[in-house]
Amino acid sequence: MKPNIKLNLKIILKYVLIILLSALVSFLVLSINSGFKYSDSFTGNFLSTFFVLAFLIICTTLYLFGIKSRSESADFLVLSVVFISILLFTVIGKYVSVQAIPLFLPTLLLVTLSKRNSSYIANTLIMSIMFALYITDANTAIDNLGLLSLLFSLTGGLLLGMVINESMTRIQYCIQTCSVGIGIFVVYFFTVVLLKKTIDESVLTSLWMLLGTIMSLCVYMLLLPLYENLFKVCTSLKLAEYCDLSSPLLKQLSEEAPGTFNHSLVVGNLSEACARAIGENTILARACAYYHDVGKLKAPEYFAENLTTSYSPHDDIIPEVSASMIIKHAENGYEMIKEAGMPDEIAQVAREHHGKSVVQYFYNKAQSISETVLDKTNFSYNTPKPSTKIAAIIMITDTVEAATRANSDMSYEEMSAFVTKLIKAKLDDGQFDECDITMSDLHKISETVTSVMPGIYHTRVKYDNANR
Repeated sequence: MKPNIKLNLKIILKYVLIILLSALVSFLVLSINSGFKYSDSFTGNFLSTFFVLAFLIICTTLYLFGIKSRSESADFLVLSVVFISILLFTVIGKYVSVQAIPLFLPTLLLVTLSKRNSSYIANTLIMSIMFALYITDANTAIDNLGLLSLLFSLTGGLLLGMVINESMTRIQYCIQTCSVGIGIFVVYFFTVVLLKKTIDESVLTSLWMLLGTIMSLCVYMLLLPLYENLFKVCTSLKLAEYCDLSSPLLKQLSEEAPGTFNHSLVVGNLSEACARAIGENTILARACAYYHDVGKLKAPEYFAENLTTSYSPHDDIIPEVSASMIIKHAENGYEMIKEAGMPDEIAQVAREHHGKSVVQYFYNKAQSISETVLDKTNFSYNTPKPSTKIAAIIMITDTVEAATRANSDMSYEEMSAFVTKLIKAKLDDGQFDECDITMSDLHKISETVTSVMPGIYHTRVKYDNANR
């Protein structure tokens, strides 16, 4: 009974906070529009604006609350973008021009920080609120061109949401935004001309809309770092920084565990291709792959890929201890990534990429010198199973890369059968039970890995020393 009470109280507090924020935003909007002059009609305008705003916001949050995959922080992220956009739009509309409002700002922020659907919802909500404000408050009365610009704002925002995605670079964001902005500028210009306005007036109002596009990009660049840090969002732009091979942990990995570093680069290539094949975030897959084995930095000499001689530290210790040294790297990686202040998504993959797998080599070694059947628990990872498709991809590509390193001369058919066998073993072992990966996804991953692997371990033409 207690969990339900806590949950209900949490939900109540959430909506109380939303109502208070709606009241604050309504008050600020009306104050701005009235030039901070409070007449006798201010109270009536405030109540009507507040009820409209609160109603639309609550309806939106009820819809968002029904999406199980969303967290409450994600809901507040969307609402904060909505509130900030309304206030900014109001200020620009009051003191500059309604046509100059940075109409693409919410779309840019939410496609980067949240989901594409969130940008559609927020854009529609913001424009609905702006329309409602102009209807309920006499101080914000505007002409037909102003209302037309809001309609174009809604259309442009929805269109921009369709052409940009979270995997784009900053330059690509700017190019796509300017392209849509110019398109809206041209269409708006001819629409105004058709309304029998003068050429000068048509050009002026259209140029204001183009200025709004530029302002959207400028404000977006200013707000994005704040949102990334405040809501701990793992954006593609931030991920690109983590994928830089000169970043601290990767630099340390290349210097102290070069074998693991090279393995991680190969896993990164495979994982990115697999993520693309099943529609997942490719740059997140690459980032997770690069950092999935950083825990090996605690004891790099205990991992075969880092050995430079025939001697191995495992030769001097019992299999149980060897297994424990190997198993530790998953939790060590998780802790190192968290200590570095990196996103939870990357840290969780480092922790989950082996799931509950058995360190088979050392189990078999121990079993060969034991007279009784050994418990596999002592030779198994005690970490969570993959909880996302990205984590499942890393588990598969990590296993395939390690297993095929010594068998790189297989034919395509042999490689396909081998990869399928490895994936099936993980599936039969229940390693994918905690994530929503499908059989279709696994089939695509298998085909992708089989296609990409020969390009990684390609054969080279042998040259004589004299010809090199």
